[in-house]
Amino acid sequence: MKDAPIVFQAVISHSNDPDTLSAAIELIEHSQRQLAGAIAQTGILFAAPDFEHQVLLRHISQAFPHLQLIGGSSDAEISSEMGFQEDSCVLVLFHSDEIEMVVGIGHELSQNAAQATATAIAQAQSQLTQPSKLCITFADGLTQDGNQVLTGLQAVLGDHFPILGGITSDQMRFQQTRQFFHNAEINNAVMSDAVVVLLFAGPLQFSHRTAQGWTPLSQKGEITKVGGTTLTEINGQPTLEFYRPYLNGAAPTVEYPLAIFTAPDNEQFYLREPIRSDPMTGSLTSTASFPETGTVQIAYGEREKLIAASQQGFIQALADYDGNHPAIVLLFSCATRRVVLGTRTTEEYHVVQSLNQLQLPIIGFYTYGEIAPLNYNQPSEVHHATLVSLIIGT
Repeated sequence: MKDAPIVFQAVISHSNDPDTLSAAIELIEHSQRQLAGAIAQTGILFAAPDFEHQVLLRHISQAFPHLQLIGGSSDAEISSEMGFQEDSCVLVLFHSDEIEMVVGIGHELSQNAAQATATAIAQAQSQLTQPSKLCITFADGLTQDGNQVLTGLQAVLGDHFPILGGITSDQMRFQQTRQFFHNAEINNAVMSDAVVVLLFAGPLQFSHRTAQGWTPLSQKGEITKVGGTTLTEINGQPTLEFYRPYLNGAAPTVEYPLAIFTAPDNEQFYLREPIRSDPMTGSLTSTASFPETGTVQIAYGEREKLIAASQQGFIQALADYDGNHPAIVLLFSCATRRVVLGTRTTEEYHVVQSLNQLQLPIIGFYTYGEIAPLNYNQPSEVHHATLVSLIIGT
């Protein structure tokens, strides 16, 4: 007799009701109908910045008393229930008898990222009975360099451990983002300057891919002076001088990120987007650090190429999936992609959904930085202007 299939259930609820209490009730009632009596063990919540987040968390946790939950504020939200939405909230709840799912939180990222990340992982791992296989994380990228967060997680989990997720966002205000956390010890925490993690262990299968689609605009240059998240010089000149001929002297914006090549003889790159510039020093600042040295090139986004890349990335993630029963798709896309795609942003979701022949539930959000390996089985990186597709199941 064949072994019974491993149960791994993921149910999604999505509300665009502007009233926080009404939205919470909608999420809860829809989730309860789908669970049909199964116990929700863990969850992920994404919500626009203007919701009363503590109200959302309190009502969700009261409705699901065994729940551990992480999440954060979002630029926009995605789900198979409502597609692409702005000013909404979306919840996924997980249930499994065989797969372990536990959460952890680290505070005061800006003071000590290594300690905060180590605390979050230790808190989660203390609940596991077997080695963890996958980490999903959300963190504040306005108070701490996203690379410092990732480096801290990798210091504990290992350089090649699969870490995926995103930097929480606030609809391009760049003022304050929120991280959500709930477990038996810490109730309904809505924080800033924090990192939250969800660890999976047991018979889990997953696959992931990144998608970019950005086109080189400029000649290549060499980084010659950098200080963490601030890039001061390219080719021995102020960074803004490198941009000047291509933008007619205008200040660089997120629509013109820098492609940073992984090696001088390699055409693969990750992206860094400028969130502000300083005309006095000629520098620009991002939400994740730049390498001390490296080759860079200004890039720009063509809508057709961005959408085509999103489609191809999901195709690759599907092809890489080795399990028999995929359960959910998580999408982490960049707020910059939403800005560039404009009225065509919904197409990024629709090209993924059009390939979703198994009708898997989909959930995601638009971030200030995406965390995933650039290539399969490589160390995770912090990306900008990128779409990450993650498929989880058994």
